Order: sequence, then C-alpha cells, then structure tokens
Amino acid sequence: MKKAVKKFFIRLILVFALFAGFVYWAGQFLTIDDQPEKSAAIIVISGGQTLARAQTGLELFNKGYSSTLIFSGAVTDGDSDSNAEVMKQYALDQGVPESAIITEDQATNTLENAERIVKLIGNLSSKRVILVTSPYHQKRSYLTFHKVLGDDWEILSYPSTEPGSDWSKYGWWRTAFGWRITISELAKITFIMIAGRFS
Repeated sequence: MKKAVKKFFIRLILVFALFAGFVYWAGQFLTIDDQPEKSAAIIVISGGQTLARAQTGLELFNKGYSSTLIFSGAVTDGDSDSNAEVMKQYALDQGVPESAIITEDQATNTLENAERIVKLIGNLSSKRVILVTSPYHQKRSYLTFHKVLGDDWEILSYPSTEPGSDWSKYGWWRTAFGWRITISELAKITFIMIAGRFS
C-alpha cells in the first residue's frame, strides 16, 4: 500500500513538473524581449486588442524611437473602417501629426501584413524597424516579417501592453482563451518551421 501511494505521488510530481515546464517554455518561446532602439519606423499590426497595440506604438513614437508610424490591418467587418484607419484616427486624436503616419488597409493576416508593408518601407532612412504586436503573436510575426523582409532588415519585436488581457507570459494557462491562442500559435509556428507555411 505504501509503495502504491509513493508511486502515485511520484507520478503526480512528474506530471506537475512537466505541466509547469510546458507553461514556462510556451510563454518564453512565444514572446521576445527585444529592447527598442532608434528605428526607421514603428510598425503596428492589428488583431487581438488593436487599440492596445496602437497605444504601445504611440508610446514608442512619443519616446522618440521613430518619427514614422505604420498601421496595418484590413476591415474586420464590412460596414466599418479598416483597423489601420481606426489606429490612425486614434493616433491623430492623441496629437500625432498625419504626416508621421502611413497606413496599409488591405492585409488580413500576418503574412499579408509583411508582404504589403515591405512595399512601403523601401525608401526609409535605415534598415531597422520596431514591430508591435500582442505578446503571444511576437514569435510568429517576427518569423514572418524576417522571411519577407530578408536579412538586410533588423526587426525589433516589442509587445503591446494589454490591460485585462487573458494572455500573459506566465499566466496564459489560467484561461480557455490562453490555451486556445497558445496552442494555435504553436501549431502555426510548427507549420512555418517544418513546411515553410506562413499565414
């Protein structure tokens, strides 16, 4: 009986250790801890909490990391403005001059964000950009932009601050959304690494 109890607790500890290890690894794997530097542009791609992403881009702009903001994202519902336009209007309302903003309003996924933005940044002053997106989206967006922009470009990934979000680096496992988005991102990254399939 004592042996059975001991085996049970050993297995329980192993399961807990594996679970904790996966939670920690997934949060670390999906996020990137780049420090912002002076760049040619701050690129904000929509999705998730779009205005939170825009706000983070705006904060970087106001701190002087770039004089150019690029907002990318198509219409999410047929009767509304594009996400790019919504973010632009948000920035204008916060006092950003219109001359500092570039919009791309056709992209419907991360690959399209990159493919359309690369056409807009060829004449920028340097080959460094800051890419702003949600923490869970950092790894995949970085891989996608690196594929499209190529090795000539330095891409600094910066996470948006999203108060009340159901996803955080160490706490994502506490919510159904956290599990859903984490597994989804890991699956999409697996496709990228194994099959070269970007989306």
